[in-house]
Formats: sequence, C-alpha cells, structure tokens
Amino acid sequence: MALMMAAFGIMVGIIGFALFSTLPSGNSLENNDVIGTLSLGGSLKDLSAGPEVKIAGEGIRGTVRTESSRDFQVIHCELESDSPAEVVITFDPAKSGFVAAKNDQTRGTSILARDGEVRLTGEKGIRSMVLLSAPSGVGVPLHVSVKRGGIPVIERELVVGGGSPG
Repeated sequence: MALMMAAFGIMVGIIGFALFSTLPSGNSLENNDVIGTLSLGGSLKDLSAGPEVKIAGEGIRGTVRTESSRDFQVIHCELESDSPAEVVITFDPAKSGFVAAKNDQTRGTSILARDGEVRLTGEKGIRSMVLLSAPSGVGVPLHVSVKRGGIPVIERELVVGGGSPG
C-alpha cells in the first residue's frame, strides 16, 4: 500500500510540474530568450595566443584566431562579408569537447554545435567566440573551413594549445 501511495505521489508531482511549469515552450533556443551563467570547472586564466588564420578574398575578410589555457581552447571568429558566410570548426570529440559559444547577437547570425563540429553562419559576417575543453597540456587539432555564399574560401588545419605550433 505504501509503495502504491509513493507511486501515486510521484505521478501527481510530474503532472503538476508539467501543467504549472514556467519553462519556455518550443525546442529551439532561437525561439526563446535564455539567460544564465556558465560555471567552468577549469581555468581560463593565463590565455596564450595560438595560431591565427587571416581570411582575405573577394567580398570577405577577417580572422580566425585562437587562444589556449591549461584547460580550454578559445576560437575567435571575426568576418565581414558581402554575402552569407559560414565558418565550420571540426575537432575530434575524443580529444576535445564543446563548452560554449558566444555570438555578438547580430541579426541573421546563428551557431550550431554538435559532436565534433561547431558551425557559425551569418548573413553579412560573423563575430563569435567558441570555447572548447581540452585535456591539460595537450594540443587540440582543429579543421577550420570558411565559405562565402556557399563557395569555399579557405580550409586550414590548426593545432591549438599544448605548446604546439600551428
């Protein structure tokens, strides 16, 4: 009898939470305002500059620059473009992991992160920062691909952190 009452109590709690919850509806972050604080378990102190890729071509210019600390890799993407631009950063999910991304909130820009890939797109450019985790002292290989209007502009392999040259 006590077990049945406990099960009933849990069921009522779940139904009550579902009916009266104030969580935002919808499955896309683009449909909701999300505000919060990210608590990192590692150190972002003492960032050191890493490899940088200069991008210059017809209708597009900017940089993809990197920094690293003991536990994290930071990728800064700053592009100006006269047509839609895209930066795709791929990495080995066994060696690194996506932690966070910050967009400059320019209209028409978006961030898509999935296992081993971060895709940044913008209608007239991109100003975003990507934070990846990395094992302490280990260089993280990245593949950076930049496209303008769907046409490849540059592809580059970089090794960020771990004292490795890019």
